[in-house]
Amino acid sequence: MIIRLLPWEDSTDVKSVVDHELAHFYTDQQMKKLVRFGIERFRYLDDDDKKAFRTMLEGIGHYVGKRMNPEEKVESNAPIYERGLNLVKPIIDEFGSEGIDYLIVFPPTAGDLENIETYQRIAREYLLDQSKD
Repeated sequence: MIIRLLPWEDSTDVKSVVDHELAHFYTDQQMKKLVRFGIERFRYLDDDDKKAFRTMLEGIGHYVGKRMNPEEKVESNAPIYERGLNLVKPIIDEFGSEGIDYLIVFPPTAGDLENIETYQRIAREYLLDQSKD
């Protein structure tokens, strides 16, 4: 029934979308656990930083959708997904769930999206330093 309601032609597309949405659920739960105000802090960001925050969230969702469905070509026409994926992929590839936690606790700003490599380098240095403890 739900497959007929969605605009995809086969169930593999639905599976990747469900995986993507489950990643959003996971990040929401982690935000509640790790950050004092959780997703509520989103409302206090300026518009540019809201876009950066959303880019990070969509990147995590897109990463999970692609990771859970490696045999499928999971793509989107929306640039936010690919930009988000480019932002989060190296961090999650190397650090897994700790990388996702970093992204949630220290989300990128609009300025960070202008220099993604610097944001990724700082994230990597921080996470490597934390792993020494």
